[in-house]
Amino acid sequence: MSWNYRIFKKKLAGQDVYEMHEVYYDSDGSIRGWTENSITPTGETPEELKQDFSRQLLAYRDWE
Repeated sequence: MSWNYRIFKKKLAGQDVYEMHEVYYDSDGSIRGWTENSITPTGETPEELKQDFSRQLLAYRDWE
């Protein structure tokens, strides 16, 4: 199973909001599921945090 970050557009109190979620895929590339709650960049070291943030930035490439 693979995964990536994707941007979700949701309604919150009647307003559009955008959130980052992890999306999981089956081996055939179909979406298997996604995180219920939005996520933030994390890491056990500053370098891991930077790498996670960089992966999240890639979601913008697919959004546009």
